[in-house]
Amino acid sequence: MIRQEAESGKAANVSAKEHAARMKWAGILRNVFVCEAAGNLHSLKLAEEASQRGEAVFVVSTHFSKTDPVHTILEMTKLMELRKKNFLVPIALHQDKRPYHWLGDRTGVKLMPIVTENTLKREKYKDHKPNEGEKEFFIEIVDAVREGKVIPVSAQAEREPYMKETEKPTMGMIINELEEKGIRNYSVIFVASEIKGIKNYAKKNGMNFFSKHILNIGDCLSREKLFEQAVKIQQDPEIIFSKKRKSLMRCVNHVIYEGLREAAPKSYKENPKKNPISLFPGSQRQEQKRNSENQQT
Repeated sequence: MIRQEAESGKAANVSAKEHAARMKWAGILRNVFVCEAAGNLHSLKLAEEASQRGEAVFVVSTHFSKTDPVHTILEMTKLMELRKKNFLVPIALHQDKRPYHWLGDRTGVKLMPIVTENTLKREKYKDHKPNEGEKEFFIEIVDAVREGKVIPVSAQAEREPYMKETEKPTMGMIINELEEKGIRNYSVIFVASEIKGIKNYAKKNGMNFFSKHILNIGDCLSREKLFEQAVKIQQDPEIIFSKKRKSLMRCVNHVIYEGLREAAPKSYKENPKKNPISLFPGSQRQEQKRNSENQQT
């Protein structure tokens, strides 16, 4: 059984003590987990404006190393508005360590452990059930969004050495839970990590101490823009979902995947061993269209 404490009703903003601790530890950790934002920096301003309006901000990122969430949080806390906010962060149970909670408790970062496929591959966790902790996370996320917190989420859930739209629509499931509760005060910003000179990210799946991560910032979409694009995909006859019904929530998940893919560096978009994998033929069609446009310019 995973131990997760309820946090319902806690304000979106961190306390003065937590804010001071966050700034202190961020200054220390940035010397070890080096990161720099690039790409569509205007989206960072849009994310701050959304937070000012009281909206929750989903920071949807790629995930190839153990420290991607750390890099993402450190970059987001450089923003004046987001550094004030409490963070809610899902984490695989096998990566859930006591020191992380010690630091999170002091800096306004709440970790929610979840049993993933990689968790169950480890002997220590063989008695756990698949997706254990997910229900508690969904309960917590409803309050977090309602209160306007920041929620970093890996769209791929597990560490992957290249872009891969997973069978399980992680973000689609989260958005569906919010829609069912009538909660619509959120925006989504895309962040794709890159290490210059790396062609195969399978070799960089560890801690990556002192390796500079370039955080490529993609679009920042309001809930309305997100659904507007999802409806277009739902109505596009050329995009066919393999073995899955074309529900609006799966279309939302696809919009999020594509937004992240746009932000990702070419070296991470491609599987070094074979062509990029996608459940959606539409993804390949869109990629071919982009490549054709790039060749013409």
